[in-house]
Amino acid sequence: MRFAGSIKREEIIQMVRALSATWRIKGAGVDPSDTQTSGERGGERTITVYGQNAVLYGDDSDRSAAENLAEAVMRTRIVSVQVVTSQDAAIPKGTLEIRVSRP
Repeated sequence: MRFAGSIKREEIIQMVRALSATWRIKGAGVDPSDTQTSGERGGERTITVYGQNAVLYGDDSDRSAAENLAEAVMRTRIVSVQVVTSQDAAIPKGTLEIRVSRP
């Protein structure tokens, strides 16, 4: 979970909680089993994802899940633009990465 721009960490936490009903979201620090420190809770704010609204996947077998997650992210209304899917060889099989940003 990475985010940038005017999105507030609290918004990310709310989005993750909404998605957690059907998705296992790791790395956002809102799940008690997540071992991140309190300073890392709510995903990672990073300028490197500014302008991106995507769900990344690594293996072709994860494409359908990435498309479903992208639709779920859009339903949260965290961003008002299309959330696309994109293949990235750096993403391990069975893992998806959410990247969202707002100006």
